[in-house]
Amino acid sequence: MRNKIIQFTVISLFMMITTMCAQNVIVHADAQFAASELYVHLKKICNQEYSIVAEKEFAGDKPAFYVGQTAFAKKQGIDFASFAPEEWLYCTKGGNIILTGHELNGAEYAVWHFLENELGVRWFTFESTYIPKKEKLAFGELNKRGKPAFLERQIYSASWRHGLEKKLLTQNIEFERRNRFNERWSPVRLSKQANHCHSFYDYVSPDKYFKEHPEYFSMNKEGKRHCGKGRAFSQLCLSNPEVAQVAIKHLREFIAKDRSTLPKEKWPIMYDISQLDCTDDICQCPECRKIIDAEGGDSALVVLFVNRVAEAIADEYPEILLRTFAYVSTEKAPKTYRPAKNVVIRWCDVYTRSDCFRPLTSKFNDRQRALVDGWRKLDAHLALWDYWNMDIDGPYFTPPRVETMVDAIAPDMKYFRSAGFDMIFIEGETYQFRNPQNFYDLQYWMGTHLMEDPDLDPELLIADFVEKHYGPAAPKMREALEMLRKAVREDTEPMYYVIRSLRQYQTASFVNKFYGILKEARALTPEGSDYRYRVEKELLTPMAVMMATQGFVSAERRKELLEEYKTYRTARMDKYAAPDKRPELDKALQLDLDKYGFEVELPEQFKKYSTDQIRLLAYPHFASTEPDADSVTGRAMVSPPEGANTKHVMKLQAGNLKPSWFGAYDYPSKRSVQLNLNDFPQDEKYHWYRIGKFEIGKRSIVWGFFWRMEVKLDQFWTPADGAPEYNTWTVWISAKLTGPAYVKDSKKENRIFLDQVILVKE
Repeated sequence: MRNKIIQFTVISLFMMITTMCAQNVIVHADAQFAASELYVHLKKICNQEYSIVAEKEFAGDKPAFYVGQTAFAKKQGIDFASFAPEEWLYCTKGGNIILTGHELNGAEYAVWHFLENELGVRWFTFESTYIPKKEKLAFGELNKRGKPAFLERQIYSASWRHGLEKKLLTQNIEFERRNRFNERWSPVRLSKQANHCHSFYDYVSPDKYFKEHPEYFSMNKEGKRHCGKGRAFSQLCLSNPEVAQVAIKHLREFIAKDRSTLPKEKWPIMYDISQLDCTDDICQCPECRKIIDAEGGDSALVVLFVNRVAEAIADEYPEILLRTFAYVSTEKAPKTYRPAKNVVIRWCDVYTRSDCFRPLTSKFNDRQRALVDGWRKLDAHLALWDYWNMDIDGPYFTPPRVETMVDAIAPDMKYFRSAGFDMIFIEGETYQFRNPQNFYDLQYWMGTHLMEDPDLDPELLIADFVEKHYGPAAPKMREALEMLRKAVREDTEPMYYVIRSLRQYQTASFVNKFYGILKEARALTPEGSDYRYRVEKELLTPMAVMMATQGFVSAERRKELLEEYKTYRTARMDKYAAPDKRPELDKALQLDLDKYGFEVELPEQFKKYSTDQIRLLAYPHFASTEPDADSVTGRAMVSPPEGANTKHVMKLQAGNLKPSWFGAYDYPSKRSVQLNLNDFPQDEKYHWYRIGKFEIGKRSIVWGFFWRMEVKLDQFWTPADGAPEYNTWTVWISAKLTGPAYVKDSKKENRIFLDQVILVKE
């Protein structure tokens, strides 16, 4: 009897599997997109014909995939009302497979999870999809259900500016959606009547109100009302109750417009009303100042203002939320002011203060974690704007660095969930056609999955990505990744993203070794294969580091690297770039080739020093430059636009400085040396000036024009191992001053130019 039962069970299981292998119909109920996603991938996996049919047209005479909120699923006892937004389910019923969920994204998520979990499909990047081949499809009993950990999930990579071919931009959107990013399909519908951030002026416009009501806008420390420009450089006077009334008026107009022009199911439930950018305070008027002093910071002003607006609409529109920033001067929670229940605090983990390479739970981020705890104590409804190792124009990834933050992602997502954040936005720009952050694609893909489920094993995610994305190069790519992870892990200093570009591990030997491993990986890939392009992408940044950093390579080796670097970048553009973007991308490449191939002859007065006694910095090492025919380098750093307290007038101004003064400074130790340049040559040409002897530290700079011109010296600091004056150099600058502020009867514009910095061992 026992043998008969076993035999019957085996036969039944065999019949179930073979029946399931016979499925070739995809039945859907108002889920055409989800059904087509299943169809496209099944066709690629298994050499079998499939058809898509609406449920009302299906006879039900054969096993099928049932996609969406089908009548068949309902008959099997599935309660659609029990699903939360984006919750999904797939399961077997007889010889059928049900893929369903909430009406918002549920069916799509069920399909994508089914393809990933049961069939091994992966969407790694816009150009890297892994689809295994199978002769037959066979499944056992299936019953999996889940929902994302966060309501909103987005990593902003700025794909629109990549210069990708149009079809690849479309593929990038598909890649993001298949990995469950939901900015465009979020259950939290955000109004487009106001900007998605920095939106104060959408509610109280200076164009409309400043002339008649300057008191609605910020007062600076000198007691003057101002309104900046665009979405930056000023704020509103948030203690003024009239400002809140104006904002309420326009918010009601926004709501009315949304509800008159959109179907009810698309009515926004969130309106952003957040502070502007590029300021370090809100308002310095006496009334605002009183609140700031009592509450311990500017955030009290924001909470006061947004609460006034929120409370005015709470009864009439109980479903609507107002989202505001806790950002820069408002990141610290107030002492007693509590955000209203319909207010969302979007806390920003500001990149100048946070070590994104280590988790927020690490010792390097104690300060940031304490800020989150402050808002949690107020029972604030929290959303997050986080920052990864961004690459945007300016000082962000200049100079380039070899680094990775893969080990911060998983613990951060667990922390964000435990801290009560329910919306996650990460700013993490990259470029496809210049020096990318190393293993950025891995970071991004891990982020997509850990945002959805923070309990996933990051090591399994890493192994999966490296094996399938790099193919035959995987062992060497894993070796390079582990080398970099170990270096980041063992760096004993905080790795703040912008203000500390120095990496202790980024020595010439380290970067050369890292580069060598990647070259070995490249050699394992077939010529012209996608695997080779992916490895070459990782090679670009270490090559840029070697060429950009003095002493890392010889002049002859630099020339070889330039050719190799040009070859890899050109190959990527040939393969992926849009034709109309090519001139712009070629120009950017040539600028980088000029920069990394740059060499300038030492001035005569410095030729007496040996190569180990002198270091030279010029435009390749400056964050920003302009063309200048007078400079031997052809470019120079130039004084920025004048401000209220930074004018080209030879008198003491901001910081008790004059515009022509220069200096060197180290942030951690506060060591400094200053050149008070008061007498100038009248020829408006470059001259060399000695700032003085200075001990370089881990965050040292040369500064000019009220500290608004800045050249980093970090790369020249070296662990001294107790050697006295090992990091001490004499600092020289090559500068030019033009205009009547400095040269009598000059017809030129008042400007200060800096084109070279030289350090010598005297």
